[in-house]
Amino acid sequence: MAGKNCLYYRQQGKVNQMSVLKKHMKKSIRKKVFLAALPVVSLGLTAQATLPAVAILGAPGASSWNNDVQSQIAATGDFSTVDIYNVATTTPSLSTLEQYSAVLVYSDASFFDPTTLGNELAQYSEAGGGVVEAVFANAGDQLGGAWATGGFEGISGSGHGAYTELTIGDIFDAASPLLNGVTSFNGGTSSFYSTGSVINGGVVVADWSNGAPLIVTTAVDGHQTVDLNFYPVSSNARSDFWVSGTDGGIIMANALLYSGGLPVPEPTTLALAGLGGVAFLLRKRK
Repeated sequence: MAGKNCLYYRQQGKVNQMSVLKKHMKKSIRKKVFLAALPVVSLGLTAQATLPAVAILGAPGASSWNNDVQSQIAATGDFSTVDIYNVATTTPSLSTLEQYSAVLVYSDASFFDPTTLGNELAQYSEAGGGVVEAVFANAGDQLGGAWATGGFEGISGSGHGAYTELTIGDIFDAASPLLNGVTSFNGGTSSFYSTGSVINGGVVVADWSNGAPLIVTTAVDGHQTVDLNFYPVSSNARSDFWVSGTDGGIIMANALLYSGGLPVPEPTTLALAGLGGVAFLLRKRK
């Protein structure tokens, strides 16, 4: 019995030792996983620091409306900087535009100098800069110069329609990055849009519920310009503009990234982050 008892306790000792060893191994594995994850965290932080810079070239009816467009685009988290230039009162130089990966241009008031701005945007686009054109720049208050004559526009600026509430209609390219994260869009009770036709080989990605084009891409010298056939200011600035609870901000952000030749985020991404620890976070764009 004494021998059996000794064997029993030796066996129990081995079991206890194995249990301790397994716990140690688990802790060691967890430490290795944590250490292996740190470079991923670092890469994530680096990516955040290198987000592209974009600009709004707006000539709105009220200067503060540019700030609404800025906040809607910035809220997506896709950009390091979203700057504003009121092009009803000034025209930024080509060297200024070249600081940005892409620009969004729209009007309501007349452009300060539509010919110079049009020439500069044409040069900027030819050099690889992304240009997104929105109402009324592609409707009544148009750009001039080389932009108007060089085949950059996807919608002719013949006039505009309004005052019938419109929503996103048919989708012609569901796989387009321009629609990543877009689940709804409502133009509001005014729903301003260009009544012009698609020109210069433009491709309609989606249209309005009345059949007018909503998102159009145009290939120019190997890259894409984008026409958004809505007024970029949301109902946060004026109640009849596009409904801020829908995805106008995402549509504008996608268009800026796409026209600039940059990757457009999927609706959700899995990000690894941690301060003093590691946590998996589900990042939603909006």
